[in-house]
Amino acid sequence: MNHHTNNPVPMLMPFLVVSVVLLIALRDRPLAQTRYNGEGYFESAMDKYMQGLYIEAIPLYKGFLKVAPNDFQGRYFLARCFERTGEPDSARAEYERALRIQPENFDANYQYGLLLVSSGANSEAVTRFQAAHTAIPEFGEPLVQIGNIYRRQGDSRQAMELYRRAMRVQPELPHSYAAAGAMLRVAGDLEEARRILNQGLRKAGDDAALLVEFGHVCRLAGDRDGAIRRFRAALAMRPHDAVTLTTLGELLFEAGDREGALDQFKLAHAADSSFAPADAMMQRLEQRK
Repeated sequence: MNHHTNNPVPMLMPFLVVSVVLLIALRDRPLAQTRYNGEGYFESAMDKYMQGLYIEAIPLYKGFLKVAPNDFQGRYFLARCFERTGEPDSARAEYERALRIQPENFDANYQYGLLLVSSGANSEAVTRFQAAHTAIPEFGEPLVQIGNIYRRQGDSRQAMELYRRAMRVQPELPHSYAAAGAMLRVAGDLEEARRILNQGLRKAGDDAALLVEFGHVCRLAGDRDGAIRRFRAALAMRPHDAVTLTTLGELLFEAGDREGALDQFKLAHAADSSFAPADAMMQRLEQRK
């Protein structure tokens, strides 16, 4: 008689092996599933973000961050979503968390600086812009933003020094020339403003903000034709700017071109129906027909 035929162990071996494999798989399944869900949350959140669906993206980023709380991109894009949905306090908290993870990140420092400026926290904003400039020294935009803060505080000398630094580190950046030109125009130094703006057009090429500022300088200097020409050039690049459309309309009205002026005021109203100066001029001209 075979005494081994009644021994259950050999018969159970295949089952035991399969059971052990299944137990290992089940043990590892939560980790694998969690990782998959985290990636799925982030990909879905980014898809919503790129479509401009920021409210829908917020819970997806939050879901991802429950899995990966120290992920910089998750924190950064959640901050951007909060900012764009009108929740500045939540945005500020997420920028702080993101910068604890990557304190030298250019984008987080720069965007956080802009948010701080909008809330009036100028000294904190300067710190963020300085950190952004340190992160990428060849980018001049943070210097322009610091210059704008000094200009609003009445420190024209320091502001101009920062604008000129921005011109040196990034000569092709139009904002530095436009900001310097605007400050010089307000100060009444139209010749220097014209020189700086011409330099900007040579270095940075045609830019709507540069051309608009040049138009204002020309208008103050009594060069109506030059102002009209530059405002038209700016509108070719930025056709729905209600303020520039209205300014061009005023210049055309001063030049005796009533129909051309009315056309500009109508375009300004179409671009922004809440812009009162365009509506007032449009009604005034229509009543005189």
